[in-house]
Amino acid sequence: MLDDENRWAAPEKWAAEAVPARDIGPRPELVGAGVAVDRELLLSGELGELGRKLERLVPGRVGLFRLRTTLAGLPDDEYAAVIARLGELRERSGSWPVLVATSVLAPTEQHWVDADVAAVESSPWRQRALLVASVSTRAQVEKLAEHISMASEHEVGRRLIGTALTRVGTDGALLLQQCLPYHWHDEQAALSRECAGLLAEFPTDEAFSILLANIGTPFHAKTVREAAERFPHRALRMLKAVRQPSPTVLYLIDHLARTYPEVGAEFGFRAQRYREAVASELPEALRQPPVDQPKSRSRRPVLAGLPEPTPIALAWADGEQAVYAGFQLWNCPPQMDYAKALAQTVAERDGTFVATQHEPVHYVPRMLAMAPDEVARPYLRMSLPDQGEPDQAALKRMLGRFGAEALDFVLPMVLREGNELPAVMAPMTGTEITRWMSHRLGGKNFANTARVWLDRHSAAAIPDLITDSFAKLARDRKFAHAALRYLATEHRALILTTAAGYGPGIADAVAPHLDAPVQRIPALPEWFSMPRTVPVVLTADRAALPEPAVRAVVTYLMLSAPEGKHAAVTELIEIADRDSLAEFAWSLFELWRMAEFPTEGRWVLRALGLLGTDETANHLVPYLKAWPSESFYARAVSGLDALATIGTEGALLHLHRLSLRSDVGSLSYEASKKIKQVAAQLNLTTEDLADRLVPAFGFDAEGTLTLDYGRRGFVVRLDEQLGVIVFDATRGDDGGWVTGKQRKAVPRPGVNDEGESATSAHRSYAAMRKGLKSEATEQIRRVERAMIARRRWTVEVQQRVFDAHPLLSRITRRLVWAAFDETGSATAAFRIAEDGSYADVDDKTVELPDDATVGIAHPVDLGAAVAEWGEVFADYELLQPFEQLQRVSFAPGSPEVLAGLSAFEGSVAGAGPLLALRSRGWDLDGFDGLIDAINRRSTARGGSVRLTFSPGIDLSEPMARWEQTLISIHTSDELSALDPVTASELLRDLHTLR
Repeated sequence: MLDDENRWAAPEKWAAEAVPARDIGPRPELVGAGVAVDRELLLSGELGELGRKLERLVPGRVGLFRLRTTLAGLPDDEYAAVIARLGELRERSGSWPVLVATSVLAPTEQHWVDADVAAVESSPWRQRALLVASVSTRAQVEKLAEHISMASEHEVGRRLIGTALTRVGTDGALLLQQCLPYHWHDEQAALSRECAGLLAEFPTDEAFSILLANIGTPFHAKTVREAAERFPHRALRMLKAVRQPSPTVLYLIDHLARTYPEVGAEFGFRAQRYREAVASELPEALRQPPVDQPKSRSRRPVLAGLPEPTPIALAWADGEQAVYAGFQLWNCPPQMDYAKALAQTVAERDGTFVATQHEPVHYVPRMLAMAPDEVARPYLRMSLPDQGEPDQAALKRMLGRFGAEALDFVLPMVLREGNELPAVMAPMTGTEITRWMSHRLGGKNFANTARVWLDRHSAAAIPDLITDSFAKLARDRKFAHAALRYLATEHRALILTTAAGYGPGIADAVAPHLDAPVQRIPALPEWFSMPRTVPVVLTADRAALPEPAVRAVVTYLMLSAPEGKHAAVTELIEIADRDSLAEFAWSLFELWRMAEFPTEGRWVLRALGLLGTDETANHLVPYLKAWPSESFYARAVSGLDALATIGTEGALLHLHRLSLRSDVGSLSYEASKKIKQVAAQLNLTTEDLADRLVPAFGFDAEGTLTLDYGRRGFVVRLDEQLGVIVFDATRGDDGGWVTGKQRKAVPRPGVNDEGESATSAHRSYAAMRKGLKSEATEQIRRVERAMIARRRWTVEVQQRVFDAHPLLSRITRRLVWAAFDETGSATAAFRIAEDGSYADVDDKTVELPDDATVGIAHPVDLGAAVAEWGEVFADYELLQPFEQLQRVSFAPGSPEVLAGLSAFEGSVAGAGPLLALRSRGWDLDGFDGLIDAINRRSTARGGSVRLTFSPGIDLSEPMARWEQTLISIHTSDELSALDPVTASELLRDLHTLR
C-alpha cells in the first residue's frame, strides 16, 4: 500500500499479545482452574486482603493481567460490583501499587486512569509502565511517554505495547519510540527491531519522523528504507525537509526519486533516466557475471635457467641509513662505559660470545647500538637466546651504523616466529625476505607491510617470486603467484621481461599466473538489491550498465578484496563516469549498512577505495571515528585502507587528521602507519605530504570564493586573519560577478534562486564555515611546529605549497622567514609581501634562486635583528599567528644554556603546568593512573628528555597533589650538544614550570 493515510490496524501478532479488556474486543471466556479463585477474590474476598494481593501482583505483572482477563469476562452485574469494590479500595488504601492495579484491572474507569497518569511523575519508576495497558487517549500516551521506559519491560513490554495499540492505534507511536535505542541485550534488541517494524507500517508523519531520527543506527536504517518504500510520498516530503541531510538520507532521496519518478518530480527530485547499454558496448568481462571455471590439474613444468637464491642485502633509500644510524634510545646515554657493561653481560666461549645475564635480548642490542664502533663490532657475530622481544629502534640503529655487518646479529631476531619486526626489514632484500613478505601478503597482521616492501623492492623481489612460482611445495607456489599478481598491476612488463631473460618458455609459464582467474566465484550477498543501487553510467554516451553487468561488477569487487584490483574493475574505471562509480559504491555501502554490516561484506570498504572520491571519504570518516568505540576496530582499520586507496587529497587529508586524533584510540596509530606508507610511495615525509593536503575550501589563490545562486550570487573573501567577508554579487556585462554591498553571511537559497546550483553553493559555503576555523587553528599549530622542528623547503616548494595556497599564504605572510646555508645557519631573513616577493628588514627586495633553502626563522636564528623585525611588523600592523618575534628564547652561551637542565632539579612545579606540557609535545608516563614522569623528543634524530617528579599526579584527581618536586631531568644529549633552537625550546618549556 502506498501512502494510505487512513487505514491501519494492529497486526494479528500484536493484537494477540493484548491483555483483554471490558471496553475493547469480545469478552474472554472464563475457563481454567484459577477463574473461581479470581472471582472469589474480586467479588467476596476481604477488601484488605484484595489490596494486599494486588500489591503483590504489581511487580510480576502477569498475575495482574490474568486477573484483568477474569474481570473482563464477568457478567455485567458482577463487573459492576467489582468496580464498586475497587473504587472503595482506591479511596481506602491510596497506595500507588493499588492505584495502578485498579486502573489496569478496570480500563473502563478512565477517570481513574486520568488521575493516575496525572500523578505518574511522582510515582515509583518501575510501576508506571503498567498504566499503558489502560490508555485510551493521545494525551494519556504523551504524558506516560515522558516518564516511562518501555524498553526496560522486556517481554512484558511487548504485551503492554500490543494492548496499547489495540486501544489507541497509531497514537501509540510514542510508546514504540521508547524501544528504538540500540540495546545489546538480546530481548531488548528483539523488541527494538519489532517496534521499528511496526512504526514502518504506521501511515503517519509522526511514525516516519521517529524512524528518521534513528536513521543513524544500522539497527534501524533498513526499517527506515522499508517505511520510505511503503509511503514514498510522505517519505520524500519529509526527507526534503531535513536541514542537514546525512549520506543515508541523500541515498534514500535518490533511491525513491528513481523508483517513484512521478512522486520525486512533485518534490523537485528529478532522477536522470539513462538508456541501458547493450552487451556489445561493454568489455567482455562485464557482459555477464563470471562463473566458476572447472578445475584443471596441470603438471608443474620443469624449467632450467631460473635464478639462484639471492643473499640478504641492504638497499637503502636516500638518507635512510643516516636516519637508522641516528636513532636514540631511552636510558642509553653516549657517555656510558659500554665496554664494561658488555663485559659484565656477555662472555666469550669457544670463540663465540654468549649472554651471561637473564633475558639479554632486551638490553644487549641497545648496548651494541650505542657503544663505540671498536667496542661493538666484535660482538656482532654473537647470537642471543630465543626469548623476549628486542628493541626495534636498537636494531635499526645497528643496521644504520654497521650496515651488512650487523645482518647476522639482527636477522634471527627480526624473523623469529611470533617476534617478527617487519619495520626493521624495510631496507632488506634477498630471497628469504622476499619469501617472508610474499607469505604475509594475504594475511591480517603484515599485509600492508608486505605491499609496501614489494612496491619498494619490486625489481629485487621479482626474480625470487618467479623462482618460487615453480617451487615443489604448492604452498610456496600459491604465495608467489599471489605476490606476482599484486605486482603485475604496476609491473607486468617488468615481470615478463625478467622471466624471458631466464630462458625460453619461462615467460609463457609465468604469464597465466599474473591474472589467473579465481577458481571459486562468490555468490552475491542476500542484502544486494539491484533496484536499490545507483546506476553506473558510461562516460562515452551516458548509457547505464544493464543488470547482468552490474552483477558482474559486484562480483569483481568481491574478488578484489582485500588488497587487489580485478582487471575487470580496472576496465570499468576506464569507461565509467567517476562520480557515478562513487555513488554506486556508496549505495552498496548503504545496503551493507542496512543489513547491519555482516563481516563477509567487508569487501564493500575495498569497493569504496577502488571507486570512491573525496565525497566518499567525507561520508566514510564519521563511521571510522565511531566504529572503534562500538567494538568494530577491524572494520575501522579496513576503512583506513579505503581512504588510502581512494588516494585523493581530501581522502588523504582525512587519513592524516585521523592519525593526529587522540579520541579514536589506537586507530590513530593505524592511520599514521597508512599515511607514512602513502608518503613513502610519493617519496615525501609525512609532514611534506600534510603540507600538500591542506584544504582550500573552494577559495582561489587570491582567497576568493564565488557562490552562484543563478540570478544573484555572493563573493566571499578571506582576510589576513583567516576570517571571511561576504559581499552581494550581480552578473556583469561580461558574465562575471561584480561585488556589491557587504553583508553578514550568505543566506539560504530562496524560491527565486536556481534550485540545484543555489543548494550546492550554499552547501559549499556551510562546509567552509564549519571547517575553516578548526583548519586555521590546526595549520597555525603545524607551521609553529615546522619552525621548532627546523623544517626546510626549497624556494620553489615554498612558493608552490605555501604562497599559492589561500590559507597557508595568510599564515606565512605574517612570519619572518630566512634562507639557510648547508651548515644550517641563517644567511638572509625576509618576509613575504602580498605580491609574493621577499623583503628584508629594510624593505629591500631579496632575490633567491629556486633551489635555495628557506624556512621559518626562529628568534635564535634572527639574533639581535628580532627587535628590528618587531618594528617592521608593528609598522605594517601585521599580527603574527603565533609567538615568533615575541617568543621567549635562549641564545647559545646565555646563562640559562650554560646552567643546563640540572638547574631545574629540586624545584617545585604545579600539576597543571606539568600536564600542560602535553600541548608542547611532551608525553605523560606512569603506571596505573599515577603520572610521575613526562618525556619529550628533543631532536629530529630521536634524542629525548625525561623529567621525573614526586609524589606524582593522579589523573583521576590531578588537583589533589598540586605541588610536584622535580627529581631529575635526564637527556640522551647534553644541552650544549643540541642545536640552538632545540635547546632554546626545551628551556622555554621548562621555564613554564616555574
